[in-house]
Amino acid sequence: MKRPDIVGQLISMGAPIRGLEAHPAILAAARFVGRRIRHLRPTAAARRGRGRRLTDLCECLSDWAHRVPPPSVERVALYTRADGVIPWRNCLEPEPELNHEVGGTHVGMAFNPRAYRVIATALAEAKASRSPTAPTPDAVSDRAA
Repeated sequence: MKRPDIVGQLISMGAPIRGLEAHPAILAAARFVGRRIRHLRPTAAARRGRGRRLTDLCECLSDWAHRVPPPSVERVALYTRADGVIPWRNCLEPEPELNHEVGGTHVGMAFNPRAYRVIATALAEAKASRSPTAPTPDAVSDRAA
């Protein structure tokens, strides 16, 4: 996280927090695409900006997964043991209370009602901690259910 001073909360869904690994088929597909776009690198890199290239030279993959945000950034991690893309243990925050198993698959998390309830609760709790007039997390969970 390059700018923790402007981030109040980090909610990850099936993101590799403890290590950057993926299913071998995903890595093979990334290498395949990377080889196909190498000829675009100078132009594409200039258009997209630094650190947004899909190549083995991408600085964005270097050590980002091992950085822990400062305590000022509230964190929540959603994971599923049936992820299929990222090893689920790599999606866990060091503090167990920050982890929420939601079930389903890696892509399925985007459509998982339980994931959205966890997110709604986390957002409401963060807002409540910053504002005494914000709705309680229970009220948000009841509406999301």
